[in-house]
Amino acid sequence: MRTTSIPVVAAALAGAVALAGCGATGNAETAEFPSEDLSVVIPYNPGGSTDTMGRLFTDLLADELGVGVKVENVPGAVGSTGVAQVVTGQDQSGHTVFFAPYDAVGLVPLQVDGLPYEAADVNVIGIAIQAPSTLAVKADAPWNTLEELVAAAKADPGTIRVAAANSGSQRHMTVEALSADSGAEFAPVFFTGGAGEGVIATLQGSVEAVITDLGAIAGQVEAGELKVLGTSDPNFQDNPLLEGATHWNDAGYGLVENVSDGEWVLAVSKDVPEDAVNTLREAFDAVVTSDGWRETVETRYLIAPDPANTEDTLQVRRDSFTEALPLMS
Repeated sequence: MRTTSIPVVAAALAGAVALAGCGATGNAETAEFPSEDLSVVIPYNPGGSTDTMGRLFTDLLADELGVGVKVENVPGAVGSTGVAQVVTGQDQSGHTVFFAPYDAVGLVPLQVDGLPYEAADVNVIGIAIQAPSTLAVKADAPWNTLEELVAAAKADPGTIRVAAANSGSQRHMTVEALSADSGAEFAPVFFTGGAGEGVIATLQGSVEAVITDLGAIAGQVEAGELKVLGTSDPNFQDNPLLEGATHWNDAGYGLVENVSDGEWVLAVSKDVPEDAVNTLREAFDAVVTSDGWRETVETRYLIAPDPANTEDTLQVRRDSFTEALPLMS
């Protein structure tokens, strides 16, 4: 496997887990839930998309529950530092939750030996947001369709560089799945600073393409600086920003379709009592299906999913992560 910081995840987490045990509060036997404010861990830095959307969502969730909310950013190790703090922490009452991309739950544990949690240790309350994937190139790039880009990658293997976030990330897996599905050889290029770095690199010509969600590049597409060639957006034909794009399924790229979509989830430890989980889930469903939340995510070119589809969606993602993981070795 190509490696960056992922192999040191387990060691880096040891201190965070110890701190979680020392500073946590709460009692799993609390008679009534909720009995205190929510503590929300967001396992990424302040100011990014996960932080922004997590704060917006959990504010609404706390209002629905009738309590306050305290947010703590715990970045590191592709999101797993913050997840581990919640899963292994002393407070298992349900008052401590995390808001994170699902790959921190379903993908990172497949890659890292010694991680203090696995996917089975996490109880996902629900999917707050789905982010369809897009592949974009500079507007003046010589390829105007996904088919043309794939042909170029086949003609000169490894020369089409694709910005793919961190090594070992879901975006990295998407690039490898694109190579596998298309029979071409794309070269993933890694950036630790989030989608913005990959977008800038594409605009500057340091890479030929970027895989991200549409919200991260909408401004550049609107300005005529980027064009989208591939997408998983189910409503792509109705979106002028995706004019000319090919849906992954229409291209026959089923693995890309199944690994590329991002989901932001709200989750707790599996040890949280069932009554607390049910109360959280009821409030979660009320928020995610509200007109206000749908409007919030749709203005960012994201999707507020139907809660009834949560487990099916996550099962597809888990199965696809397992299938695609050998491609990253």
